[in-house]
Amino acid sequence: MTATPLIYSPLRRKELVQGHRLDVCIYRRGTSTWALMVISGTGHSKVWAVAFATEQAALDEYQRMVDGGRVAQNLGIDASLEDSFDLNPALLKPIDQRLRDPLKLATYTLRKFEIIKKYSGVWPIKNTDGHNVTGYLYVGAAPVWPHPPKGTPGAPANIDSEFMVSGKHIDFYLSHDRRLQKILTNWYQ
Repeated sequence: MTATPLIYSPLRRKELVQGHRLDVCIYRRGTSTWALMVISGTGHSKVWAVAFATEQAALDEYQRMVDGGRVAQNLGIDASLEDSFDLNPALLKPIDQRLRDPLKLATYTLRKFEIIKKYSGVWPIKNTDGHNVTGYLYVGAAPVWPHPPKGTPGAPANIDSEFMVSGKHIDFYLSHDRRLQKILTNWYQ
């Protein structure tokens, strides 16, 4: 079963607002209503729960957020946390792990965000349905972080899977259902 592709509005834009680089996505998926998602340059995102009758209505809602000075608040960015991330970018850095499929001889990279949740109390990104993304599985090497979620403009083409479950469930799924194994590199260091 394949997912219905997203249709993006020409009203989509990228801009700098209150010191935040924002990607404003207005899209729909097989319906006549439009959805709104805003992604910050630090990887935080918000998907509005309401559906908009028109593209312009979605853009107007985004503009109300900007005009009201609520960009950081609506994206879940705490200013004090953001300052600490500037001082210690490792807090926003996900944990990557190399995996392999012994039958297909393919390699993958698993990226999880547990450390971000643990230290910041926020999830960095939501997918287009508004679910918290807790990890990605990429075919081959992991792309530069942050990046938009799967299916959105600018998202890496090598995203195999997007996870919205705890790290333990991700590991169980990959090791049992997908039969992927950890690649041990430089174990002696």
